[in-house]
Amino acid sequence: MNKTALSTSGGPATHRAIKSISRDLKWLNERTWPLASMVLVLAVLGLYGYIVHEKVPLSLFSPGIITGLPALFVFQLLAITLIVAMILSPALFLYSELPKVRVPSRKKRLLLATKRSRFQSITGRAKLLFQKHPFALIWSMASLLSCVIWLATVYKLLALEPNSEDGTRITTSGLLLVFATFFLTTLVAIILRTRKSITHAFFISLFSSLFQILTFFIFTLPALAISESSIQQGPNDQRISLISTFFIALILTQILGAIFIGTLSKNKQPIATSTFAALALMTLSHTILQPVGSALTANALQISASGARACAIFGLNTQLSVLDDIRATPITSIPLKILTEADSQYVVRPHGTSSKKTYFVPTEAVAWIDDCSPPNPGEKDDGSEGEPGEKKDKTDHQPQEQDR
Repeated sequence: MNKTALSTSGGPATHRAIKSISRDLKWLNERTWPLASMVLVLAVLGLYGYIVHEKVPLSLFSPGIITGLPALFVFQLLAITLIVAMILSPALFLYSELPKVRVPSRKKRLLLATKRSRFQSITGRAKLLFQKHPFALIWSMASLLSCVIWLATVYKLLALEPNSEDGTRITTSGLLLVFATFFLTTLVAIILRTRKSITHAFFISLFSSLFQILTFFIFTLPALAISESSIQQGPNDQRISLISTFFIALILTQILGAIFIGTLSKNKQPIATSTFAALALMTLSHTILQPVGSALTANALQISASGARACAIFGLNTQLSVLDDIRATPITSIPLKILTEADSQYVVRPHGTSSKKTYFVPTEAVAWIDDCSPPNPGEKDDGSEGEPGEKKDKTDHQPQEQDR
C-alpha cells in the first residue's frame, strides 16, 4: 500500500521532467552540426582574440592548436558559467521569494504602447515590467543605494597614500554599510510583499546580502585594474566614473539575468533556451568584450601548459645558445611566464616584465618545471626584474671566491 502511494505521489511530476529533458536532448541531437560549427567558430574567435591582444605568435592552422579547440571551448564555457552564477546568486535568493503580479493582457498592453508618445511608451513598458517582476524594482533600489555607498568607499581608498593603515578600516566600514543597507532594504521588502515570517525573511535577506557584498568586493579588483590601466595619470574622478559604469552594468546584469532565470523556469524548452543564452554570452565575450574572451583563453592555455603556475622555472638539460637570454644558471632558467605549449614547444616570456618578447623552448630541452621560489629577506629577486639576457650571479648556487 505504501509502495503504491509512493509511486503515485511525485510520479506525474517526475514523468513530466523526464519527458521535457528527453524532448530537449532530441532537439539538441537534431541540431548537432550547427551547434558543433558554432562551438568551433567561437573557440577560434577566442584564440584569435588572445593572439591579437597578447601578441602571442601562434598559428591557427597548427595541428596541435586545432585539436585543442573543443577543450578550449569547454573551459571558456565553464568559466563564463561560473562568473554568471556568481553574479546572479544574490539576486536569485530574493527573486524566488517575491510573488508575480498579474498584468494587463497583451492586447491592452500593446494598445497602451501605441497610443502614447515614445517616451511615455518606454516608461509604460518599464512600469509594466516592474509590475510583472517586483523583484526588479526592489533589487534596483537596494543595489543602487549600496552601490553609492561602496563607490564612496572606493573613492576614499583611492585618495589614500599607498600602504596606508586606514585602508583596512575604510574597507571594513564600507562593507558593513553596504551589508546593512542591502539587508534592511530587502528584509522590509520581503516582509511587506510576501507577509512571511520574520525568521524566513531574515535568512533570505542575510544570504542575499552576504553574496552581494562578496560580489561587490570581488568585482572591485578587476574594476580597479581596468581603471588603472586605462587612466594611468588622470584624476581619481575619472577612475571613479569608469568604476561607476562598471558597477551599474553589473547591477543591470543581475536584474536582467534573474528575470531571464524566472522566465526560463516557465519555458517549455529550458535546455534549448539555455544553449542559445550560453552561445550568446560566448559570442559577446569574443566580439564586443574581446578583453574578457582573451583573458578566458589565456587562463585556459596557461593553466594547462604550466600546471597552474603563474611563475615557473625550467630545469634545462641542454646548452643551446638560443636559450642564453632566459638562462639564470647553466641548468636553470630565469622566472618565466608560460603562455602555452604547442607543437612540442613552450611559448614563454620573462615573468614580471611588460615586454612582449616571446621565447620558444623545445619540450625536450626541459628536464623539470618548478614554482618560482620567493627571494630571501633582504635579497633581491634577480630573475623577476630586469632585461632578459643579463648574466646574474647566483650566490646560493655558485659561491664566488673572495680576493685575499
